[in-house]
Amino acid sequence: MNNVRFFKKLFVPGGILLLLLAFLAASNPSFAQQAVKRPMVKPGVKLFKNDLTIKIVTCPKKEVKAGESLGASFQVTAGSTFASPLKDIAIDIILTSKPSYPAPAPDAVYSPNYANNVMLKGGREHISFTGTGKVNVKLNGTNIIPTDTPPGDYFLGAVIDAGNKVREVDERNNVFFCKLRIREAGNGGGPVTGPCCALPFSEWDGFTYDVEFVAAHSGIAVISAGNASSDPRAADVQITIDKDNAGTDIRTYRDYTGHTMTPDKYWSTVTVPFKKGDGVTITPNKYTSVHARVYYFAD
Repeated sequence: MNNVRFFKKLFVPGGILLLLLAFLAASNPSFAQQAVKRPMVKPGVKLFKNDLTIKIVTCPKKEVKAGESLGASFQVTAGSTFASPLKDIAIDIILTSKPSYPAPAPDAVYSPNYANNVMLKGGREHISFTGTGKVNVKLNGTNIIPTDTPPGDYFLGAVIDAGNKVREVDERNNVFFCKLRIREAGNGGGPVTGPCCALPFSEWDGFTYDVEFVAAHSGIAVISAGNASSDPRAADVQITIDKDNAGTDIRTYRDYTGHTMTPDKYWSTVTVPFKKGDGVTITPNKYTSVHARVYYFAD
């Protein structure tokens, strides 16, 4: 008899407590969630997140001309927290009047004419990661500002994973901007656009703006720059050929090593053939001794 009383004292309150807990859990779901212990994370241990980021470490000079080639005058780095390798990640270089871009990032579209988020000519690169870490983006293209860009303040943007190939925890950090002021092409002239040059040749002397045109015939472009400095790299010149003016097969030929003419003068020359219909861009440096000629063949 005493045993029965003992078990009643032990189990009846316990049963009432269980019924009370069941009632609270049914009437308040958050109560049940609070009762479940969350996994503990040790201090100093970070939860791993798969993400891609990009940054323009060094911007181009603050003011450039419409039609000017930025080339590799700015530095871009990209980062990945993925432990596994990633290949052929697209990097787009864009120009816009507002520092915003859709997320996830779409492919930027190239056009010779300005529009918000336009991809610059030659402004697509591809990079790969071996794992977690950062890589420097090698800028191979001309990155030409559209010649019809109105003067004003703009933003140069670098976009990683353009086309949204990789799934990430945060798609909003896939673009980085730096401010850029664009002015009209200088020297009272400006880039030569469309078909260019009379037979047998055309020439420019002491020019500071890009000469950009679609070849009406096959021919050869020659650009030279002299410099009295002791630094031969100052005589930097380049010619870019855009095959069929399609914006997909763009190759740049340049010479910045210089060649000694006299003990105190250096001379740099680039000679490049092109075909009818190719887009040709001749880019001078800042020295006034720049000279260029375009020779056409009667084909």
